[in-house]
Amino acid sequence: MQMTFKFFFSFLFCLGLLIVSGCISEAQRQEREAKQQEQEQKRTAFSYVKTLASAVERFAVDVGRPPTTREGFEALVSRPPDVPEHNWQGPYILERATSLDPWGNNYQYANPGDGGRAFDIWTNSPDGIIGHWMNDI
Repeated sequence: MQMTFKFFFSFLFCLGLLIVSGCISEAQRQEREAKQQEQEQKRTAFSYVKTLASAVERFAVDVGRPPTTREGFEALVSRPPDVPEHNWQGPYILERATSLDPWGNNYQYANPGDGGRAFDIWTNSPDGIIGHWMNDI
């Protein structure tokens, strides 16, 4: 009888350890997957920022200037009224200017850009908060 009780207690103890170990393993797996998903979203956003920058540069070569902040990405899709038809060789992107980043936020554009750059393109990335530069792309 004493042996059966010890065996049963040992069995329950081992089963408990197995369950706890499985839970910890699952939590670590989910954390790893979440980090991988976030990295993939950042890569996707960065890639689209580069695509938009390339389109803005092509627009600037054709028109002689990058789009104004007011014109924004819409100037890459349809010709601004003050740009002569023979200069505008667009559309420079097929997506509408309202394309959203992987977190559901609009991509941002400013002309002129900071630090003497002709323009800036960014997304406020996961937190959606402007100015959290460590998270912004």
